[in-house]
Amino acid sequence: GHLAVRFVDANGVWFTPEDDYTLGITVGNTKISEVEQHEGEPWTIEVEGKNVGSTTFTLSLMHDGHSHYTSPDLPVEVTP
Repeated sequence: GHLAVRFVDANGVWFTPEDDYTLGITVGNTKISEVEQHEGEPWTIEVEGKNVGSTTFTLSLMHDGHSHYTSPDLPVEVTP
């Protein structure tokens, strides 16, 4: 399924970044899982299991070629 990515500012307010920001995705082990942006929806991801096992991924809020924020490792567990 698709997952919406949202951020929380310093005041605890949920927001979607402006158009000049992009989403960066880094997967620990792409043999276990892939995480991709959903086409046409810049703040929606899809997690796909490839093989049984565990891995992690991180999401980054990118602007002008560098990260303004990178999430902690987010766990993925693929089961049979």
